[in-house]
Amino acid sequence: MITAIAGKPRNDGTFVQKGNYVREELVASGHREWGDRPPLPLPPYLLMDRVVEITSKGGDFDKGFIRAEFDVTPDMPCFEHHFKGDPVMPGKEQVDALWQAVGFFVGWSGAYGKGRATGCGEVKLLGEITPTARLLEIRVDISRIMVNRKIQIGFGDGKIFRDGALVCKVSDLNATVIHLT
Repeated sequence: MITAIAGKPRNDGTFVQKGNYVREELVASGHREWGDRPPLPLPPYLLMDRVVEITSKGGDFDKGFIRAEFDVTPDMPCFEHHFKGDPVMPGKEQVDALWQAVGFFVGWSGAYGKGRATGCGEVKLLGEITPTARLLEIRVDISRIMVNRKIQIGFGDGKIFRDGALVCKVSDLNATVIHLT
């Protein structure tokens, strides 16, 4: 599929807009198989194993939401180094997981270019993610998408649940896609 933004045709590669994605598809994004869509980072920096639901309707602001999952394993690199004898996933990785979700939503909704995490409001770390955790649910409710000729920015509020318990809340997340020239 070829689409135009700011009058320039873009290539979607193997990208197909749908309501969920498996890990192999997310990794394909990181390998730039999705053409000009903003890529996700590759493992071990990819912090989503599945996008279980993504839609442009609903959510807290009725502008759409993304819900993803990440499988926690005891051998994750962060547990080896943060902290020796008291392993815990760093808060910055939790915020990055939420930024990845916002950026994915912006690309899914039609942006082409390179994605960047560009800000957030208040961060509340409400619990720990340790090697005994099994599943993180990553949810971002989109509050708005801002579009101009050079960038597209997604804004939203995010939450991470560890095995069902809320452990992280971030307000005013934003990720920017800088259009290709």
